[in-house]
Amino acid sequence: MLVVEQIDIPTPAPAVWELVRDSTRLPEWFAGIERCDIDGDVRTCTTRNGHTIRERLAIEESAMRLRYSVIDGLPLDAHASFVQVIETSPGARVLYVTWTEPDAAAQRLRTSMASALQALRTNRLVG
Repeated sequence: MLVVEQIDIPTPAPAVWELVRDSTRLPEWFAGIERCDIDGDVRTCTTRNGHTIRERLAIEESAMRLRYSVIDGLPLDAHASFVQVIETSPGARVLYVTWTEPDAAAQRLRTSMASALQALRTNRLVG
């Protein structure tokens, strides 16, 4: 199932992108994540309850897009996501897209995605 969320942020796109692209800073805007470590193109995230999620990353600098897919740690049959920062006037639009199976997981992911985007905007973690 495809899940799409977006939000406008009154902060310049390059500043938003700096936060989004730095996977070690994911805990600053994605609730429930305690820490993230990077090893090559693999991000390992540890949740506040000690659960580990491994994801494969791809950063597209020119498009200000971070792609990732869950390797293990979540009960998903398939997963692919991206977060893209789009320059607007006067700030940025952040687009968060996820495709996942089974469909039952989509609502939980939608809630997490929307909360993460809201944290980027309301907590003013950028700029």
